Amino acid sequence: LEGYLGGKPQLRGAVARLRGGHGHFLHMGPDGRLDGTWEEAGPGTLFNLIPVGLRVVAIQGARAGRYVAMNGAGVVYASVHFTPECRFKECVFENYHVLYASALYRQRRSGRAWYLGLDRHGRPMAGPRVRKDKAAAHFLPQLLEGEPQNILNLP
Repeated sequence: LEGYLGGKPQLRGAVARLRGGHGHFLHMGPDGRLDGTWEEAGPGTLFNLIPVGLRVVAIQGARAGRYVAMNGAGVVYASVHFTPECRFKECVFENYHVLYASALYRQRRSGRAWYLGLDRHGRPMAGPRVRKDKAAAHFLPQLLEGEPQNILNLP
């Protein structure tokens, strides 16, 4: 088995750009700042979608190396370390859109999930304010072919 795997750790996710429902691409700056951008080819738009459970992923900025996370107030931020706040349930919605719901937090009374979302200006929205049937919560992952190492070494 070691020869087959090449002796390398195999915890690797798919490299993708996440296009939001309003047309912005999720972007993580070198300092970990999250926002949306219209520029598809920017280096901050590449994310590793790492499976960490059944239909649960971690979203890691490929350049910054930080993880997208949501805290107990629903605020989206970039975490240097992988924590339970970095886990998102991945749900396929209509027309191949994907929703990312916090695996840790939800509405206390109703039990409604808190979703990752970008508003029409490309700003991250607080989880409790994002509804699953609105464009802010819809993402189209654009998977990139090839090994993540090859993609990250591009000029």
